Amino acid sequence: MATTPGFAGKRRIRSFRKASKEKSEEDKEIVSYRRHWENCYGKYFGSFEDTTVVPPMRYTFGSIPTSVTMEQGLQIFSIKVAQLKEEGLHWPLHVYGLIAIRDSLDPRRNILFHRARDNCQTITEEVVSVELSGKLKVEVEARYGGELVKGYVSLIPKKAAISFQRCDMFFCKLGITVGWSLFTESPNSDPAVVKHYAAAATIKV
Repeated sequence: MATTPGFAGKRRIRSFRKASKEKSEEDKEIVSYRRHWENCYGKYFGSFEDTTVVPPMRYTFGSIPTSVTMEQGLQIFSIKVAQLKEEGLHWPLHVYGLIAIRDSLDPRRNILFHRARDNCQTITEEVVSVELSGKLKVEVEARYGGELVKGYVSLIPKKAAISFQRCDMFFCKLGITVGWSLFTESPNSDPAVVKHYAAAATIKV
């Protein structure tokens, strides 16, 4: 007997078709970009999958050649998972694959993230909550010369903002960034209740 999908089933089918269409368009863009790169740079820079030969911090130490000029640049410190969009994904995530960018100095790959499936990186979502009238204490531990060194900073909660403080670890100073967003754990919609809580959405050290 033939059956027809219910509302939930139809919604899943539409979501699958939309995702398939977006994936197909993305694949076309990737193929088009690769062909363009190979036509423009393949003769001089080799394979599309080759990695850049320009090292990081090239002139940080030592003398600087007179032919070098100062120009604007982009420095990427971290990559984060902003949102889980696919159905069935949940924390923690076991992430593998490759993320790379290209620049005008060397069109070959600058590797930002590269992990094989059997050496994936586990990412967890850590959210802590604190009352607006309280403080958030972030503690850091590190080993230096075989000894355990501890440090901490205290931050005042904010409704929606970014906090930054430096933690003195004796042998170095660590920058600690906290992203705040307002929320409530109570189903009560009273604004007075909402103002009692804040969430530290991200903590970066």
